[in-house]
Amino acid sequence: MEVIVNTVLDGIKDALSREDKVEIRGSQFPVRHRRAKEGRNPKTGETVSVRRKKFRSSRPEGNAGDGGRKDLAAPAGSVA
Repeated sequence: MEVIVNTVLDGIKDALSREDKVEIRGSQFPVRHRRAKEGRNPKTGETVSVRRKKFRSSRPEGNAGDGGRKDLAAPAGSVA
């Protein structure tokens, strides 16, 4: 079982390193970019250059919290 999990996780890691989008049922994990910008050193107040960065984000698709089941919603007028 551990070999299977490690193989799947290695595949996800490899896809993200190639900046491919990874989608797991109900969620997406795209690689996004932050632009380069000018920042400030809070201690000295000096202006510094902040490089462009890559980061992973997550984005649930639709109503991912209920697993796609509509029968989990509370009926209208009831207290959840």
